[in-house]
Order: sequence, then C-alpha cells, then structure tokens
Amino acid sequence: MAGVAALSLAPGVALGAGTDAWWHGAAYLVLAWLLRCAMAREGESSGWVLPLAAAWCFGLVLEGLQAALPYRTAEARDLLANAVGAGIAMLLPVRSYRRVP
Repeated sequence: MAGVAALSLAPGVALGAGTDAWWHGAAYLVLAWLLRCAMAREGESSGWVLPLAAAWCFGLVLEGLQAALPYRTAEARDLLANAVGAGIAMLLPVRSYRRVP
C-alpha cells in the first residue's frame, strides 16, 4: 500500500501515453490479491468483498488526495482501472497457510 501511495502522490511520475490505466489496473490487481491473501483464514480462501472494497476505497482516497495536489490530477478513469484490476485479482486462486503463534 505504501508503494502504491508513494507512486500515486509523488510529483513527476510520468507514465507512457495511454499506459496509465494499465499501470493502475496492475497495481490494484497486486494490491487486492495481497489483501485477499492476508485476509485468508487457515484452510480456506478469504471472501472477495472485503479485499475488493478495501483496495478500491484506498484508490478512492488516493484519487481524492491527488485532486488536492497542484502537480497531480484525479481521474474517474483511474478509479475504473483500479476496480477492474482489483476485480481480476478476486478471480486468482488464494491459498492460506497455517500461521505459527
């Protein structure tokens, strides 16, 4: 989450023309999948609603922060790309591991 936030809020992060949505989708795919893995219980996979909502809401907060920064812009297209990436992550398999106390 820190890496996504740093890249989203840093000045001068230039992405290739037309690739912005792909980078958003990829970042939120990884983020949502990691959240889903972290929320998995022993012997079962986690549900999909909470990790999906957490990833997307995180993106919403970051877009709001971008809107307040003079060197960044907030875009609805980015929110859509975040949701698509996070949604695809919910289709990926998750395996939980036994946690040692």
